[in-house]
Amino acid sequence: MNGAGSVLRAPMRSLRGWHDAKLAGPLRNDRVECVCGAARKNIPGHMWRVSDKEDDPFFPKYYYRCPDCSSFSAPQIYFPADKYATLALEFYGKGEKTDVLTEVRVGSMLHALCGEPRDPLLLDLGSGGGWLSRRFVGSVAGGRALAVDADTRLRDVYYQADRDIEFVPELIDEFLEGFGDEVARGERVGADAAIMTDVLEHLIWPDATVELVMRALRPGGVGYFVVPNSRTFQAPEPFPVPASMVEWRHAKHTCQHIWTMSPEAFESIFVRAGFTLLSHDQDVETQIRRDAVFSTVIVRR
Repeated sequence: MNGAGSVLRAPMRSLRGWHDAKLAGPLRNDRVECVCGAARKNIPGHMWRVSDKEDDPFFPKYYYRCPDCSSFSAPQIYFPADKYATLALEFYGKGEKTDVLTEVRVGSMLHALCGEPRDPLLLDLGSGGGWLSRRFVGSVAGGRALAVDADTRLRDVYYQADRDIEFVPELIDEFLEGFGDEVARGERVGADAAIMTDVLEHLIWPDATVELVMRALRPGGVGYFVVPNSRTFQAPEPFPVPASMVEWRHAKHTCQHIWTMSPEAFESIFVRAGFTLLSHDQDVETQIRRDAVFSTVIVRR
């Protein structure tokens, strides 16, 4: 993905694009720049290659561990957004925990917005089947949502009946760049809220995307972000496996994740982008979902 500002890199649009441009990205001389900012602090030897696994596109031969924050990364498994068009549409369907999760997420955003703002606009980034957008527009008077997802098939299946939800079939960074430019030119007001759940860990440069979200929000707007974090592989819960003993097969459900960030690294992305951190919770979504340890960060612009 391409970004903005000091972290602008070459755009990544396909597996071929990743291999062609990898030297322009976070991978340099068998090192990876960690999102925690270790490289910016001139810490020697940040994020070196630390394992040797089987050679497979979804189970990489190696990954990288940051000695400063214990995040790990596998940039060579870049999973392009257009690849999701190969998934069955049922993948985006309503799960058994959807109602609970959307209630918690929308309630948290409205609380951070200090009640019910007038005709609020939500940016649902990586919207899937639109369940969060529906909860939002149904929870506050005049609520509207832009549901952004690159899978164009979703429009006809999930977005035909919701007049307060506009489906935007674009890559997230491209949408945010255009939206933020319109805000900067005074052509529109920034959004009241933005949400990304289980998205940032799939991006090569999540810090660049967070900077774009910052540009797209109005002053006082809030963001809600969730990723599975590196505590997933540390004792005692939910998996009794120390981080130093992780086998990639054990981390099978992260097989499309470029980043498994430590809580500290995830939080630092938002602080560097200029957000005010309102909360960082590692319990609420973890207890609901129970398949990883999740960092939930709520921020204000």
